[in-house]
Amino acid sequence: MSPKQQRFLIICATVLFGLMVIVAIFFAYQQSQMGRVVITSTPTDLTLTLDGKPIAPTGQVFVSPGKHELVASRSAFTAKTIEFDIAKGEKKEIPVFLLPEGAAGLEWVKQNPDQASALDGLISNEYEEKTQKVFADNKILQKLPIVDRTFRIDHGISKTGKQFALYIQATDQAGRDDALATLRFYGYDPAAYEIIYTNPNQ
Repeated sequence: MSPKQQRFLIICATVLFGLMVIVAIFFAYQQSQMGRVVITSTPTDLTLTLDGKPIAPTGQVFVSPGKHELVASRSAFTAKTIEFDIAKGEKKEIPVFLLPEGAAGLEWVKQNPDQASALDGLISNEYEEKTQKVFADNKILQKLPIVDRTFRIDHGISKTGKQFALYIQATDQAGRDDALATLRFYGYDPAAYEIIYTNPNQ
Protein backbone atom coordinates (compact mmCIF):
# COMPACT_ATOMS: atom_id res chain seq x y z
CA MET A 1 0.00 0.00 0.00
CA SER A 2 1.40 3.36 -1.02
CA PRO A 3 1.91 6.25 1.45
CA LYS A 4 -0.86 8.15 -0.37
CA GLN A 5 -3.33 5.29 0.15
CA GLN A 6 -2.32 5.01 3.81
CA ARG A 7 -2.94 8.73 4.34
CA PHE A 8 -6.31 8.40 2.63
CA LEU A 9 -7.33 5.49 4.90
CA ILE A 10 -6.19 7.39 8.01
CA ILE A 11 -8.23 10.44 6.96
CA CYS A 12 -11.30 8.25 6.27
CA ALA A 13 -10.94 6.49 9.62
CA THR A 14 -10.55 9.82 11.43
CA VAL A 15 -13.62 11.30 9.72
CA LEU A 16 -15.64 8.16 10.43
CA PHE A 17 -14.60 8.18 14.11
CA GLY A 18 -15.49 11.87 14.35
CA LEU A 19 -18.91 11.23 12.85
CA MET A 20 -19.53 8.38 15.32
CA VAL A 21 -18.59 10.66 18.22
CA ILE A 22 -20.94 13.38 16.95
CA VAL A 23 -23.80 10.90 16.54
CA ALA A 24 -23.17 9.48 20.04
CA ILE A 25 -23.17 12.98 21.55
CA PHE A 26 -26.36 13.83 19.63
CA PHE A 27 -28.19 10.73 20.89
CA ALA A 28 -26.92 11.27 24.45
CA TYR A 29 -28.21 14.86 24.34
CA GLN A 30 -31.58 13.74 22.96
CA GLN A 31 -31.95 11.13 25.70
CA SER A 32 -31.07 13.69 28.37
CA GLN A 33 -34.02 15.79 27.19
CA MET A 34 -36.43 12.87 27.58
CA GLY A 35 -37.84 10.72 30.35
CA ARG A 36 -36.94 7.06 30.80
CA VAL A 37 -39.60 4.46 31.52
CA VAL A 38 -38.61 1.00 32.77
CA ILE A 39 -41.42 -1.50 32.28
CA THR A 40 -41.93 -4.99 33.71
CA SER A 41 -45.01 -6.94 32.69
CA THR A 42 -47.00 -9.83 34.12
CA PRO A 43 -47.93 -11.95 32.22
CA THR A 44 -44.65 -11.54 30.40
CA ASP A 45 -46.27 -12.18 26.99
CA LEU A 46 -48.96 -9.51 27.16
CA THR A 47 -49.41 -7.00 24.33
CA LEU A 48 -48.40 -3.44 25.24
CA THR A 49 -48.77 -0.11 23.48
CA LEU A 50 -47.40 3.29 24.44
CA ASP A 51 -49.48 6.16 23.12
CA GLY A 52 -50.97 3.76 20.58
CA LYS A 53 -47.65 2.35 19.32
CA PRO A 54 -46.58 -1.25 20.10
CA ILE A 55 -43.61 -1.66 22.45
CA ALA A 56 -41.91 -4.61 24.14
CA PRO A 57 -43.70 -5.72 27.33
CA THR A 58 -40.47 -5.57 29.33
CA GLY A 59 -37.53 -3.19 29.01
CA GLN A 60 -36.93 0.53 28.87
CA VAL A 61 -38.15 3.22 26.52
CA PHE A 62 -37.38 6.94 26.23
CA VAL A 63 -40.37 9.26 26.01
CA SER A 64 -40.85 12.99 25.67
CA PRO A 65 -41.75 14.88 28.86
CA GLY A 66 -45.49 15.06 29.53
CA LYS A 67 -48.49 12.76 29.77
CA HIS A 68 -48.48 9.27 28.25
CA GLU A 69 -50.72 6.21 28.14
CA LEU A 70 -49.88 2.53 28.34
CA VAL A 71 -52.50 -0.02 27.24
CA ALA A 72 -51.96 -3.69 28.10
CA SER A 73 -54.03 -6.62 26.90
CA ARG A 74 -53.96 -10.39 26.65
CA SER A 75 -56.52 -13.09 26.04
CA ALA A 76 -58.01 -14.51 29.27
CA PHE A 77 -57.03 -11.33 31.15
CA THR A 78 -58.71 -8.01 31.84
CA ALA A 79 -57.21 -5.20 29.74
CA LYS A 80 -55.66 -2.29 31.61
CA THR A 81 -54.84 1.35 30.84
CA ILE A 82 -52.14 3.19 32.79
CA GLU A 83 -51.75 6.95 32.45
CA PHE A 84 -48.56 8.57 33.70
CA ASP A 85 -46.75 11.89 33.63
CA ILE A 86 -42.98 12.15 33.31
CA ALA A 87 -40.50 15.04 33.47
CA LYS A 88 -37.32 15.66 31.50
CA GLY A 89 -34.53 13.43 32.81
CA GLU A 90 -36.88 11.50 35.11
CA LYS A 91 -36.72 7.73 35.44
CA LYS A 92 -40.02 6.01 36.15
CA GLU A 93 -40.47 2.31 36.89
CA ILE A 94 -43.90 1.01 35.92
CA PRO A 95 -45.02 -2.54 36.71
CA VAL A 96 -47.76 -3.55 34.28
CA PHE A 97 -49.94 -6.45 35.37
CA LEU A 98 -53.26 -7.85 34.29
CA LEU A 99 -55.85 -9.77 36.28
CA PRO A 100 -56.84 -13.21 34.98
CA GLU A 101 -60.50 -13.74 34.13
CA GLY A 102 -62.57 -16.80 33.34
CA ALA A 103 -61.55 -20.44 33.18
CA ALA A 104 -58.68 -19.75 30.78
CA GLY A 105 -57.22 -17.15 33.15
CA LEU A 106 -57.41 -19.53 36.09
CA GLU A 107 -55.74 -22.23 34.01
CA TRP A 108 -52.89 -19.79 33.24
CA VAL A 109 -52.44 -19.26 37.00
CA LYS A 110 -52.09 -23.02 37.49
CA GLN A 111 -49.65 -23.39 34.60
CA ASN A 112 -47.48 -20.40 35.58
CA PRO A 113 -46.99 -20.48 39.37
CA ASP A 114 -43.91 -18.19 39.33
CA GLN A 115 -45.67 -15.44 37.39
CA ALA A 116 -48.85 -15.97 39.44
CA SER A 117 -46.85 -15.44 42.64
CA ALA A 118 -45.35 -12.22 41.24
CA LEU A 119 -48.83 -11.13 40.18
CA ASP A 120 -50.17 -11.70 43.68
CA GLY A 121 -47.41 -9.51 45.13
CA LEU A 122 -48.08 -6.72 42.62
CA ILE A 123 -51.81 -6.77 43.38
CA SER A 124 -51.12 -6.57 47.12
CA ASN A 125 -48.69 -3.66 46.64
CA GLU A 126 -51.16 -1.74 44.48
CA TYR A 127 -53.97 -2.26 47.01
CA GLU A 128 -51.74 -1.06 49.85
CA GLU A 129 -50.63 2.02 47.90
CA LYS A 130 -54.22 2.91 47.03
CA THR A 131 -55.31 2.43 50.65
CA GLN A 132 -52.49 4.64 51.93
CA LYS A 133 -53.40 7.32 49.39
CA VAL A 134 -57.08 7.25 50.42
CA PHE A 135 -56.11 7.66 54.08
CA ALA A 136 -53.62 10.44 53.24
CA ASP A 137 -56.19 12.30 51.14
CA ASN A 138 -59.00 11.93 53.69
CA LYS A 139 -57.93 12.97 57.17
CA ILE A 140 -61.28 11.95 58.62
CA LEU A 141 -60.34 8.29 58.18
CA GLN A 142 -57.52 8.74 60.69
CA LYS A 143 -60.07 9.66 63.39
CA LEU A 144 -62.31 6.67 62.82
CA PRO A 145 -63.89 4.84 64.42
CA ILE A 146 -65.65 7.43 66.59
CA VAL A 147 -67.65 5.68 69.27
CA ASP A 148 -70.12 7.32 71.64
CA ARG A 149 -72.97 6.18 73.84
CA THR A 150 -75.61 6.64 71.12
CA PHE A 151 -73.68 6.03 67.89
CA ARG A 152 -70.61 4.65 66.14
CA ILE A 153 -69.02 6.21 63.05
CA ASP A 154 -66.74 4.10 60.86
CA HIS A 155 -65.85 3.79 57.18
CA GLY A 156 -66.75 1.10 54.70
CA ILE A 157 -67.46 0.27 51.07
CA SER A 158 -69.23 2.91 49.02
CA LYS A 159 -72.49 2.04 47.30
CA THR A 160 -72.08 4.79 44.71
CA GLY A 161 -68.54 4.12 43.46
CA LYS A 162 -66.70 6.56 45.73
CA GLN A 163 -63.47 5.76 47.55
CA PHE A 164 -65.35 5.01 50.78
CA ALA A 165 -68.53 5.77 52.69
CA LEU A 166 -69.11 6.79 56.29
CA TYR A 167 -71.17 4.23 58.18
CA ILE A 168 -73.16 5.63 61.09
CA GLN A 169 -74.53 2.98 63.41
CA ALA A 170 -77.34 4.22 65.64
CA THR A 171 -80.58 2.80 67.01
CA ASP A 172 -82.64 5.96 66.46
CA GLN A 173 -82.71 9.40 64.87
CA ALA A 174 -81.32 11.03 67.98
CA GLY A 175 -78.19 8.89 67.69
CA ARG A 176 -77.86 9.80 64.01
CA ASP A 177 -78.18 13.48 64.84
CA ASP A 178 -75.55 13.14 67.56
CA ALA A 179 -73.19 11.50 65.06
CA LEU A 180 -73.68 14.27 62.50
CA ALA A 181 -73.14 16.92 65.18
CA THR A 182 -69.90 15.17 66.19
CA LEU A 183 -68.66 15.23 62.61
CA ARG A 184 -69.31 18.97 62.45
CA PHE A 185 -67.57 19.44 65.82
CA TYR A 186 -64.42 17.87 64.34
CA GLY A 187 -64.67 20.19 61.34
CA TYR A 188 -66.14 17.78 58.77
CA ASP A 189 -69.20 18.63 56.69
CA PRO A 190 -71.48 15.57 56.59
CA ALA A 191 -72.83 16.70 53.22
CA ALA A 192 -69.38 16.14 51.71
CA TYR A 193 -69.54 12.39 52.37
CA GLU A 194 -71.63 9.43 51.37
CA ILE A 195 -73.29 8.40 54.62
CA ILE A 196 -74.87 4.99 55.17
CA TYR A 197 -76.98 4.53 58.29
CA THR A 198 -77.24 1.16 59.99
CA ASN A 199 -79.15 -0.04 63.01
CA PRO A 200 -77.41 -2.66 65.18
CA ASN A 201 -80.79 -3.96 66.32
CA GLN A 202 -81.97 -4.82 62.83
